[in-house]
Amino acid sequence: MVYARVTMSLSRSSKSPHDPFSDALALLDARATRPTRLEAAGDWALAFPERERLKFVAVLKGACWIERPGHVGEFLNAGDVCLIGRTSYTVASHPGVPSIDGMQFYEPMAQSSLRLNGDDTIMLGGGIAVARENAGFLLDMLQPLR
Repeated sequence: MVYARVTMSLSRSSKSPHDPFSDALALLDARATRPTRLEAAGDWALAFPERERLKFVAVLKGACWIERPGHVGEFLNAGDVCLIGRTSYTVASHPGVPSIDGMQFYEPMAQSSLRLNGDDTIMLGGGIAVARENAGFLLDMLQPLR
């Protein structure tokens, strides 16, 4: 199970054009795939299954919770980015909101944007494809958030 949370500015620093994680992703020929956008307001929760992949979720506006089985939910605010891999998870307006299957909205790629009752929270998400066969080490090296 992999889950990492990074609080960061969503713009690049003028002092350092690269960071170590970006360098590692470049070495692996990583690229964002299946970009998605979620706009939501009110009570909502979308559940996603465990998959062998690295996924990112960036909160652009508002806030949300990321919940994983057997763990306390993590609060994410605008500017927070999390990386998720090898675990099922739920993204929600509040902890404990009954979830619905999020994959129904994004598989097949019929749409890349979903709006649920407004835009109090806006998030971007997507997979990170890695071209090299031995890149599984990236998932193995990310430590779970504790």
